[in-house]
Amino acid sequence: MATKSPTKSTSSKLLKSPSHANVGDKKEGKGKGKNKEKADNDQEEREGALAFKVLSEQKTRELLEVETVEEVQSKLVEILDLPNYEIDLKEAAILDYCVSAIWWGREQKFTIQQLSGMFTVVHTLLENIKERHLTVVENICEYKKMLVGIGQESPEETGGLNFFDISQAATLNEYLYSSLFQHYKLYEFMFTTTQAEEIIGTDLEIEVALPCTMPWPPPLDEGVSEEMYDTYITQPTPPPTAMTEQGSVTPLDGEPGAAEGGETTGAEGGPDDGKLQDLLATVTPDEIKSIMDSVASQLFGGLTTEVAGKLREKENAFINRINKIHKVADT
Repeated sequence: MATKSPTKSTSSKLLKSPSHANVGDKKEGKGKGKNKEKADNDQEEREGALAFKVLSEQKTRELLEVETVEEVQSKLVEILDLPNYEIDLKEAAILDYCVSAIWWGREQKFTIQQLSGMFTVVHTLLENIKERHLTVVENICEYKKMLVGIGQESPEETGGLNFFDISQAATLNEYLYSSLFQHYKLYEFMFTTTQAEEIIGTDLEIEVALPCTMPWPPPLDEGVSEEMYDTYITQPTPPPTAMTEQGSVTPLDGEPGAAEGGETTGAEGGPDDGKLQDLLATVTPDEIKSIMDSVASQLFGGLTTEVAGKLREKENAFINRINKIHKVADT
């Protein structure tokens, strides 16, 4: 009996060992399945690493649904938070480049994932210039890292743009070269130079209304005739008055209120006018004519003499010319 017991125990152990091996194989298989699933997920994450990094899927879809460039611009202003793009040159340049990149991607018929990945590339390259101050060679190297794995079925390493094919990647290279790398010095200067601030002021003149005692606005006397202005617009001035010897005020001669045929006293009294009329009544027409002739001869006598002398000079000059013409004709 003692010799059989070890044999039994050994056989029992040998019978149990396959079952333990099967359990170990199952656990190992489950571990391998989990590792494979994790590797596949990591691979998918690496392949789409640059998609929806800056633009989410919803925002990218909205950019594809709008119809005009102005609508794309308004969407990107909100997404990129560029409130001062109208006065800040850096914000304006970033917005302009991003709008053109989105519109170019729409023209290339990119999918939502491809458009978001392309925008991530553009945004990263601009940030490398603005924040990291990379040179053109360093920025191109960063861009090449993003292109790793394109066109390969199962690449060991990927830059996050595997959703592009080789032709699309070549088209993207040409676009970035012509739009960004070819003008790299310009972008470097813009992002590293402080923009000069200009303060623009405007002087505004305000006309204050006159007091209520004066007419406002002033009458447009140039818009009406003088007769209408004098009759209906201007205020009549009071007539001038003269003081009499008794101290009473009487209107002057010729003004309203003056007595018809009445005599007034003052500097321009009526008796002088009467004397003048008496003097003219005593003079005959012949005497007036002779007076006028004498006055005219005194005034124009020198003038007639001067005119006559000038006429003689002109006459002599014409005679001399005529004589010269006759002499030439005779010869």
